[in-house]
Amino acid sequence: MAFALAFAVVWSLIEVFVTRLDQRYDLVQVEGVRFGVHLLLMLAVWSGAKGAPVWHTQRPVVQVLRGLCMLGLPFGFLASLMLGASIPVALTGLWLAPVFALALAALFLRDRASAALWVCAVAGLAAVVCLLAPQRPHSLSLLVMPMLTGLSFALYLAFTRSLRHEPVQTNLFYVGLVGFLTLLPFMPGVWVSPDLRDAVLLVGVGLFGYLALWLLERSLRSWSLSHVAPLIYVHVVVLQLLAIVFHGRSPSLRLLVGGAIIGVVALFVWRRASVLRQTRDGDSRTTSTLAPLEEGSA
Repeated sequence: MAFALAFAVVWSLIEVFVTRLDQRYDLVQVEGVRFGVHLLLMLAVWSGAKGAPVWHTQRPVVQVLRGLCMLGLPFGFLASLMLGASIPVALTGLWLAPVFALALAALFLRDRASAALWVCAVAGLAAVVCLLAPQRPHSLSLLVMPMLTGLSFALYLAFTRSLRHEPVQTNLFYVGLVGFLTLLPFMPGVWVSPDLRDAVLLVGVGLFGYLALWLLERSLRSWSLSHVAPLIYVHVVVLQLLAIVFHGRSPSLRLLVGGAIIGVVALFVWRRASVLRQTRDGDSRTTSTLAPLEEGSA
């Protein structure tokens, strides 16, 4: 579960890097450089690895769809703003993702979350609403794109869990490849040469982006989607805390209440996972102990 919490923290750092960039860069350039750095890093790390080529996969369609879902996060958020949704409304739609993820896990992954985990996901969403305080949009149609953005993230999580039997480097390679190739035709038209400071920030987005996705891969290989999804709400609290640190403000009552709720959710899920792990390990030891006796009896 530590991988999931680390993912939430690292993802926050990526957003901090992006906010520090000059506003003259188009999102296509930022994301294109991110995926380009992602691929270059993989080339440096995995170029000498033995075994099957990094692009060898038994599920190419799912790999491509998952890569497109990752693109749905930033561009779905941008589309929400362009269509007239406020930033809090767009973010609230995005953070429907853990609730959507639990539904997708039950429908397609045979991972039916317990009532307690559903309560955790809904409580986490309520805490996000408390933190973001979105105003009701003047038209319900403005909720459609934010909700689709959240669904895109939930699908990415579900696809990642379903691809857990593929090598980690293969999964990460296709995320970077699909993202980069999709954006490459549009990059020349929006490219702005960055200065040294912004170049470092752009590379940092790519490096930390790779790390965040690696952490998410590791978490969804170890635990079910229904356990990992509620923990991702920690990202919202971390981002709010970083904003307070950078701007020198005191934490608001809203942050204290919302942060406390998400903290309780994270502790509950962590504790529940620890108990399940102990039970699973105990059953494994019992099975390994009884196996020789059963063979001897036979």
